[in-house]
Amino acid sequence: MYLLPVLRDAPPSHYLLKIQSFSSLTNLNKFISNNFDAGGFKWKLCLYPNGDKENKGEGHISIYLELAEMSSFQIGWEINVIFNFFVFDQLQDKYVTIQGSLFLHI
Repeated sequence: MYLLPVLRDAPPSHYLLKIQSFSSLTNLNKFISNNFDAGGFKWKLCLYPNGDKENKGEGHISIYLELAEMSSFQIGWEINVIFNFFVFDQLQDKYVTIQGSLFLHI
């Protein structure tokens, strides 16, 4: 297998959201994390414990990465994000990994 190296200016960032009792969130429609900095931007994680019903996620846990502050952006800004979510499944004692990318054009 051949791996293609990719160069980037921004260093990797990480944010850890630890929920002590997930069952305490099941009464909520949506949980929003505190804002965190990554790549020079402010972000937040949005978690739907019972799934995002508007996007056919019912019966699952839905997790979204959202920009927390957009007021300082000028029209024409572009942000390209590569992200990984690691969700610990206590029942199986394993991590579920979700990888994705996000392109925002403001």
